[in-house]
Amino acid sequence: MTLIGILALLLAFGAGAFTTVVGAFAGARRSARFAEMSRLGLFVTVGAILIASASLLYGFVSHDFSLRYVHGRSDLRMPIAYVMAAFWGGQEGSLLLWTSVAATCGGVAAFANRDRLPTVMPYFHAVLAGVLTALVFVLVFVANPFERFFVLDTPIDGEGLNPLLQNPLMVIHPPCLLSGFASFVVPYAFGMAALLARETGTDWLRASRRWTLLSWLLLSVGNILGGMWAYQELGWGGYWAWDAVENAALIPWFMASAYLHSVIIQEQRGMFRKWNAVLVTLTFCLTLLGTWMTRSGLIQSVHTFAESEVGPYFLGILIAAVAFSVVVVAARWRGLTSDHYIDSPVSREGAFLLNNWMLVGLGFVVLWGTLFPKMKELATGSAVAIGPVWFNRFTTPLGLILMALMVAGTLLPWRRVTARALRRNFTAPTLATLAIVVPSFAAYYTLRMGPLGVDPMRTSVALAMIGVTLVVYNVVTIAIEIARGARARARVSQDGVVGGLLDLFARHRRRYGGYIVHLGVVFIFLAFAGNASKVDVDATLRVGDTVTLGDYVVTFDALRTVDDSDKRQMIADMTLTRAGRSVDTLHPARFDFNDYSMLATGRPDPMKITSEIYIRSTPLEDVYVALLQTDDAQQAAAFKLVVLPFTWWFWFGGVVLVAGTLICLWPERDPLLQTYWRYRAARALELVAIGALTLVPLGVFAAPMRAWAEEPVAAAPAAPTEHVPGSEHDHEHDRAPVVLDDAQTALVSEAFARVMTTCTGCAGKSLATASPSCYPSNQDKQRIREMAASGMSLDQILGVFVDERGEAALAVPPDSGVNRLSWVIPGLAFIAGAGVIATFARRWSRPRAVTESASSTTGDADVALLGELERELAARS
Repeated sequence: MTLIGILALLLAFGAGAFTTVVGAFAGARRSARFAEMSRLGLFVTVGAILIASASLLYGFVSHDFSLRYVHGRSDLRMPIAYVMAAFWGGQEGSLLLWTSVAATCGGVAAFANRDRLPTVMPYFHAVLAGVLTALVFVLVFVANPFERFFVLDTPIDGEGLNPLLQNPLMVIHPPCLLSGFASFVVPYAFGMAALLARETGTDWLRASRRWTLLSWLLLSVGNILGGMWAYQELGWGGYWAWDAVENAALIPWFMASAYLHSVIIQEQRGMFRKWNAVLVTLTFCLTLLGTWMTRSGLIQSVHTFAESEVGPYFLGILIAAVAFSVVVVAARWRGLTSDHYIDSPVSREGAFLLNNWMLVGLGFVVLWGTLFPKMKELATGSAVAIGPVWFNRFTTPLGLILMALMVAGTLLPWRRVTARALRRNFTAPTLATLAIVVPSFAAYYTLRMGPLGVDPMRTSVALAMIGVTLVVYNVVTIAIEIARGARARARVSQDGVVGGLLDLFARHRRRYGGYIVHLGVVFIFLAFAGNASKVDVDATLRVGDTVTLGDYVVTFDALRTVDDSDKRQMIADMTLTRAGRSVDTLHPARFDFNDYSMLATGRPDPMKITSEIYIRSTPLEDVYVALLQTDDAQQAAAFKLVVLPFTWWFWFGGVVLVAGTLICLWPERDPLLQTYWRYRAARALELVAIGALTLVPLGVFAAPMRAWAEEPVAAAPAAPTEHVPGSEHDHEHDRAPVVLDDAQTALVSEAFARVMTTCTGCAGKSLATASPSCYPSNQDKQRIREMAASGMSLDQILGVFVDERGEAALAVPPDSGVNRLSWVIPGLAFIAGAGVIATFARRWSRPRAVTESASSTTGDADVALLGELERELAARS
């Protein structure tokens, strides 16, 4: 199979190069014969790539350890699911997966459109084949997954997959992200092909619409599952740390989101053609940039691949793609001019334009923050770091503005809006939001914020409260819109409310499926807003000790050790109580996969020690407990305990987002063939919906609220903490415990967020987000506690680390010298972006003479009536 894989890659390289040339020739000459040749050549390329992938997968399943890649990523003891996941566990395999997904998606798109777009498809074949050829070139000549051991006796077993990656989520998360990157090659190829063929209408958008949604969905699911993996495995008490590789996946998501919204305007109004050409190019090039960053050694992260020869070649592919795209878009720029105009900035078109500005702005901020440290180092030779604090300062206000624009984009009508329409559309959602938010905040402060000791006047908490208000505003707005549409359809179809709802989604899947997607996004935003009120405690306990966590009391009951064939399990048994009542039993653990008989130095590999987090999750808050270190002799252990409000909604929002996207993707069917079954389904779903809407919220929310409504009893005081050695192999002296008051504890938390770790395994993270079992990070944390206890201020503590390690020790670069650019450039970029948006809005706005002419013949009353007519037609269509 090794030979078959190598030959398949060589065939794919040759066929791809042939298809690129023939497809470009066929498009230029409008030759049907050469177009057919290019299509067949593309199919050969796709087939050869898939054969190569199947060959490598067979090598893993058959344990062919003569292949270096298979030997380095798997062993005989791994379950079959993880053996197959090892396919994308390294540089070569993940690149082959990237190429295979791009080839598969492109091949299916070419087959589905074989009888459509005759002038566009030859160029589509050429562009797609060109991308595939470049990727296969890297696989053949630089990162060949079929490289063998040149020895007489091949290894009888492999080295195995990193234990951190042996998680069910890692079977899904990496291929989702890679597939999201790779599948966007289809919209990009359609966009470039349409420009080359001078077919700049909406036909290519319709052909690529579902592929864009698919790519966006895969990126969304990949990012959410990555956060879930970090939450469950890394043990620092969160799911998003603004790691450079996380950012590399998030930036294309922002751009793809902007593109999805922008194409709606082109399809509905024939506008934004130039902007869409830029966005589809920018999104694809950013997927290449993200892939290059993780493979070049440019950025340091626990997620990145080691520096290799792949980086320069991928940089070449990126530069070639950017140059090609710029030339094509520039050559067709004049042909992208639209004859349609924005009638008023205060309209749905205007809201979508501002929405695009925010999404692109968020993408730029994240990109700038990710690349600035390396850019400064290359320019000046001095290192600097940017951590979560910097990202949160920029993204939080932008996220709030984006949430407000989501409301406006839902409620504002197309074209123009009158004062009467504004009152009619905004009054009910605004009043309903206030009626929900005011008592909810009062109740939540009484039942949870107060007992947890959260200060509502803290800036981050105040911003979070604004965010929660906007979340409720969005949910209410979407609910009202769906209810209005369902009632209108029910009057027409006579199927009842549930039948009208089903009919509404069947007839307008993109619009109302998009509303469901928005619900998923606002639920995810709710989780981020809630986590601003989190409470965390680091505690070292002996068996029998207790620790207070807000109004919870956690008792350390026992420490157990269980050995199995491939690891040692250290399990802590704990009891969680509140108000004197037992709430749950907790079992955090650590798994040590080190084979100490094979360790030359006796020091374990920290990458083979995993934290098995115990999480008690409810819709209102998670109780998160990580076992960090153990000492069997003293029957003691160190823990990280966190209460994270609303984290449950992050995962639930992901489910809702997927459901909404699937509604948008679902193919249309003849409504006449569905009438009978829709009626029967409506009757059944009506009963299910009534029961679910009544019982599920009561079951989900009533039990936790009953427990929290109890008056808390006096909690047992936490036992004095003492240092527990991280391992018998640490060879370090114990340090005395440090006792801090509330002010010093707050200062220490702020210092943790502002100091970067020196651990290579946690590269790119601050002390607050580094792995709690990371020894260098824990040493720095202990030093900070001691400095705070001695009376040092935050600036003095930070100054100590800067003197020792330079500015790279800080997660927030000082606002001085070259570092000032890290703060100034995003602001200037937003000002420039506002100017660009204003320029586009002015050019796309209807000329004054036309507007005045329309106003002279159409009074305000007529405009209002036209708006009513548009709404009625939309509801009845």
